[in-house]
Amino acid sequence: MKIGLKMKIRNFLFLLLFGSIMLPSGAAILFTHFFVRHTIQEEFTENYMESISSEIRTNFSLLVFRLNNAYLQLMTSRGLYETNRTPSEDPLQKEASYRLEFDRLLNRTSTVSMIDFIDTDGTLYRFGAEISDFPEPDQAFLSSLSRHRFLFSEDSIRLGDKSYNVIGRTLYNYSTNTELGSVVFYIDESNLSSLYSISPDENCLFFISSGDVIIFHPDRSWIGARPYIPSQLLPDSPDNPSAQPGYLYTEYSLENPSIQNSLKIACILSNQAIFSKMNRLLLTLLVSYLLILIFAFILANRLSSRLIRHLTGLKKAMEHFDLDQDTEICRNPSNEIAALEISFDKMAAEIRSLVAGIRQEKEKQRIAEIRMLQSQINPHFIYNALDSISWKAKENRQYEIDDMIVTLATFFRIGLHKGADMIPVSQELEHVKSYLEIEAIRFPGLFQVTWEIDADTFPCLTPKIILQPVVENSIKHGFREIRSGGRILIRNYRSENDIYFEITDNGKGFELKDGSLPASSSKEGGYGLYNINERLTRYFGRDYRLQISSRPGAGTTVKIRIRYQKTQEAPA
Repeated sequence: MKIGLKMKIRNFLFLLLFGSIMLPSGAAILFTHFFVRHTIQEEFTENYMESISSEIRTNFSLLVFRLNNAYLQLMTSRGLYETNRTPSEDPLQKEASYRLEFDRLLNRTSTVSMIDFIDTDGTLYRFGAEISDFPEPDQAFLSSLSRHRFLFSEDSIRLGDKSYNVIGRTLYNYSTNTELGSVVFYIDESNLSSLYSISPDENCLFFISSGDVIIFHPDRSWIGARPYIPSQLLPDSPDNPSAQPGYLYTEYSLENPSIQNSLKIACILSNQAIFSKMNRLLLTLLVSYLLILIFAFILANRLSSRLIRHLTGLKKAMEHFDLDQDTEICRNPSNEIAALEISFDKMAAEIRSLVAGIRQEKEKQRIAEIRMLQSQINPHFIYNALDSISWKAKENRQYEIDDMIVTLATFFRIGLHKGADMIPVSQELEHVKSYLEIEAIRFPGLFQVTWEIDADTFPCLTPKIILQPVVENSIKHGFREIRSGGRILIRNYRSENDIYFEITDNGKGFELKDGSLPASSSKEGGYGLYNINERLTRYFGRDYRLQISSRPGAGTTVKIRIRYQKTQEAPA
């Protein structure tokens, strides 16, 4: 993972995709190779040799069946029996009678090439082609013949490029219980060559032996020789040749109830023959793996390039992000990377919106601060001027004017309050009292004020000048159309971690729309309801907004909520 974090993401994606294809493919090919190798060694080889030996046994049984048919024709031949039992002075006539029967048999079968018949007198009669070239049967072989089963001679006859196997049997007529003599069949080696259909070569060899003599071999020069094992097997372990790596040697029994000999099929299979098919399969697997390698390389390169193109676009968009330029990088969402692009577009839009809001808020704050400073500078100048006027009024014994000037000076002094934004509740109440005293002198009898104040809230801090604009609205707008009878209730209380102020009047009221603040001429002056609402939300959050309830003709109630903050300053 550390290496992956240090690599370029394109190379990492390429290796990840390439490896995710090649590693399973390579593992599958290796598994297939070893599985097939084991199968060929353990199962295919055994099944292959068993199938060949089974084919040889089947075809050999068919060959013996044909010999039995030939033997039965001779055994049941009436002419052969009569000729054999009737004495004849003329040997040529007797031979002619035998020839009639044996030539008829030779014409009916292609299995037997030539036949020797030895009658009970020991006279030899030969029938077939090239009879003059064949040696006479061996007396030891003839003496071993039985009337019950055939006997293969361990000696074969070679004439030019042909070889003949010799098989004999005593000819016996069971109907008359008479022995007619002995019959010897000469079978062309090609009949044994057709016992199996494969083409023998140096890597795959099958031959048939009788005792210690080979009676059939694809190479005719080995017929009549002793069974052998290839020289590659002999030096190390002649007793167990199948354990040698060069060849696999197996023997199968070739028993037949009509054959007197103990025949065996010797199967010799080289490793080259065993693994030739496996090598071809391995070559096919390697070619397949190479094609998969090329395909995986192209696919991994294409996919990694496509993925990195989206990621690069996202990276560039992040690097060149411009607050003043509204652009989108994703237009056709289709996958998880596109979802990232969409998220980035949304985030960029939200950032632009937030930045725009912050800029507007800062601009509003800047204007409010300028206007606040102006409003503070102007009362400061007026306060000094009013102090001078108050001394003049006292000198001229104008005490009512002096009281108004002192009250007005107190009003401005609290409004200035050394430039601080937060003042104790006691001073905020004193500020609104000064304003009400001035308005009471200006409009005598217009209104009465009732106070319900919790003295425990006096030390608590509050934004300054949040009550006076509300009271001013009640006098200017609520009592505009009356001359007397106005009532204003100012109360406050604490609830859990908040302090509430309520200013209720019995003025004309108004209609509220959608919970918005009413229009006010003081909106542009800096201390209207809008100004109070913005200051409250800036100090305490959006949950601390002005709450106004009003109905035409039923008066108005304004509720102000601030967070409880206690100061050590004593109430004034």
